[in-house]
Amino acid sequence: MTSSQTINLPDTRVQRCGLPATQSSKHYWRLPTAAQADVPLAVAEQSRYAAGARLRFKTNSRSLILEGESWSEVSQQGIDCLVDGCYWRTLWLNRGERSEQPLYQGLSPQTREIELYFPAEQEISIHRLSIDTDAVIAPAAEFAASAPLVFYGSSIVQGAGASLSCMSYPAIVARALQMDFHNWGFYGAGKAEPEVVAQVIAHPASAFILDLGRSFGRQDIEVYRSMLKQIRAVHARVPIVVITPIFSVREHFDSKLAHRSEQLRLLMSLATEVVTGVTLVNGLSVLGHNDWPGLSNDGLHPNERGFELIAQRLLPTIKELL
Repeated sequence: MTSSQTINLPDTRVQRCGLPATQSSKHYWRLPTAAQADVPLAVAEQSRYAAGARLRFKTNSRSLILEGESWSEVSQQGIDCLVDGCYWRTLWLNRGERSEQPLYQGLSPQTREIELYFPAEQEISIHRLSIDTDAVIAPAAEFAASAPLVFYGSSIVQGAGASLSCMSYPAIVARALQMDFHNWGFYGAGKAEPEVVAQVIAHPASAFILDLGRSFGRQDIEVYRSMLKQIRAVHARVPIVVITPIFSVREHFDSKLAHRSEQLRLLMSLATEVVTGVTLVNGLSVLGHNDWPGLSNDGLHPNERGFELIAQRLLPTIKELL
């Protein structure tokens, strides 16, 4: 059996991505503790889930073992391991119990780029990696841009509906562009509160993609306009993309939901008129009435294939803006 060496985290050779907050702890929270006190409780709770967080590095190790634990109920998503951009496997951590989990074993000793996507619906801690004693570990290739894509919105941004954490549409878009991304999806708590928006825009960004969907609720149009103005005041030249609510199959059967969805599409469209440099994307053009058969497990959230379609249809717009 091959002997191993331990890489205690954090380690400068292992890049922590998708996290706007710089943390020295082994948690992968999207908001630091101090900021959690300044936002609504639902946002604070969701921010402890590791949506969009991941580790990137290169290694020629024949085996790779991860040690960590989960602090919340195990969801349908686990830690997805990508090897040279290809999905390898998913592993699940034990709740409240540190355990070692093999990501792969018995590969040939050649250098590979590893990317570990963390689950969107769990709070986790990662303590260390183990590689072969004679192997090396190094930083992954640099991103194509220094600033990340920043996505803010609801459960669809966070990745609800996908069994693979690497298959949220923000993750797919970012991989296609070879860019980092921040996932500020907060399930039904994506409501454009100024204190939350302040956290979203507190860091450099290559573009802001706003997809609040139905989580925006029955708020006044001025709330949405204020969010756009708040972003533009801090980031004068950064592109802003507004996506109106995508179609969900439940709209076929729930007339109230269908009516509310149309109201939100109109509200968000009108809100974009007050700020320069905003690109409006009709949600029905990225996932519309005829796209849903087989693309959802609950009639509301896309599955992996649905997210893939959304990403493919958004990519030309984002590429042009960048």
